[in-house]
Amino acid sequence: MKLSRLFLYSSLLVLAACGFHLKGLSSTTQQLPYSEWRVVNGSALHDALSTEISRQKDARINPQADAVLQVIEAVQSRDIQTLNRSGAVNEYLLVLRLTAQAKYQGQDLGEPMTVVVQRNFSYSDNELLGKQQEEADLWQDIYRDAAGQMVRRMSFLPQAATPEAKP
Repeated sequence: MKLSRLFLYSSLLVLAACGFHLKGLSSTTQQLPYSEWRVVNGSALHDALSTEISRQKDARINPQADAVLQVIEAVQSRDIQTLNRSGAVNEYLLVLRLTAQAKYQGQDLGEPMTVVVQRNFSYSDNELLGKQQEEADLWQDIYRDAAGQMVRRMSFLPQAATPEAKP
C-alpha cells in the first residue's frame, strides 16, 4: 500500500517537473503578432473566431484592422462511423476541416493554416428530436475548438516586414 502511494506521488512529481499540463488549464503564453484583427469569409465560424481572438491578451476585433484572418475553406462532414446489428446507423463521425490565411496589409503571414476537429456522435432514430439538438450543440463545440486551435496557431505567426509592425 505504501509502495503504491510512493509510486503515485513520485510519478506526479515527475510529470509536474517536466512541465506537463492538463489540456484547457493554461492559456497561450504567446501574444498575437498584432493587436487588432478582422475575420473575413468566416460564415458559421465568424462568431467563434472573433470570440477567441477577443479572449487573447491585448487583442480585439476591428472591422478596419490591417491584420486579417481570411477563412479559405471550412468543410464539415458527417460520416457513418458504426452500424448496429440491424444495419441502422449507430454512430456518426463529425469532422470540420478549417483552412485560413493570416495577412497584414495584404501580405501573407506564413503559410495557410489547417485545423481538423473530429467528434463522435451516437445516434438513435427513437430520439430524433433530441439528437438533432445534440448534434447542433456538438457542431457549436467543434466550431469553438477549431477557432481556439486556429488562434493558438496565429500566436506563432511571423510579423510582416513593414515599419508599422508592432515590435
